[in-house]
Amino acid sequence: MNQPYGRPRPHIPADVERQVKVEAGHRCAVTHCQDPFIELHHIDGNRENNDPANLIPLCGTHHARAHQTSGQTRISPEDLRHYKKRLVAAPSQFPTQAFLPAEEARRVAAFVSTISETLSWHDGESIQFIDDQFGYWFPVQVYKKLRALLEDRRSYEVDMRSFDPEAMAHQDAIMRALEVMLNEVSGYDYVRVGYTLSYRPGEKGSPGYDQRVEQQIARFNALARELVGRLHSLNEYSSRRPVGLASGFWGDSGSL
Repeated sequence: MNQPYGRPRPHIPADVERQVKVEAGHRCAVTHCQDPFIELHHIDGNRENNDPANLIPLCGTHHARAHQTSGQTRISPEDLRHYKKRLVAAPSQFPTQAFLPAEEARRVAAFVSTISETLSWHDGESIQFIDDQFGYWFPVQVYKKLRALLEDRRSYEVDMRSFDPEAMAHQDAIMRALEVMLNEVSGYDYVRVGYTLSYRPGEKGSPGYDQRVEQQIARFNALARELVGRLHSLNEYSSRRPVGLASGFWGDSGSL
């Protein structure tokens, strides 16, 4: 039985959503439209049927027409099945790469913007970014945003992760580095002090305390350098694509 559209929409699995969007080249499936701002439509009207064969990407205009029950502008389920067959018959306009360069630039731009915003905080006077003391202390603002980003990876997997192996490698490495950061600051050695999480590996002055603090700062410095370097590489990647990407959050001078 079809699920009524008044009820909450069940989530389409991220891997299925990616498959359907790639099949259409991240464009509306209606011939000659190719609008990149798309929504997934259930061809049979059953919102619980997330079989890729039942899903088709449509722009807002054509999606609305697909929901019409009558009228000359209506796009019927039969029409949609014909559009779907055309996609399946020619799944990609690019035989050697299942992505549009301009679309990849947009995805990478969204990723860089999201990571830059996640790792930034307001200190009461200005916006700050990661620095060389990040391991000794960690802003609670950043911790909360980082946890939210990593707990819900759907937006990354579906909307920001590139299909170009060059960009994808940098993105995945950044996500792994962020997971290491989050795991570290979620541990017992970090104590909340005001608006920061401070590294406290035991009692101050205890044997080896200073050495452990220095080692933690060094680990986080290495992670921060990797993050900044890879984000700059993604900026450079996007500058070579048809749709350019403005400088990242830190401009062209971000460094530790």
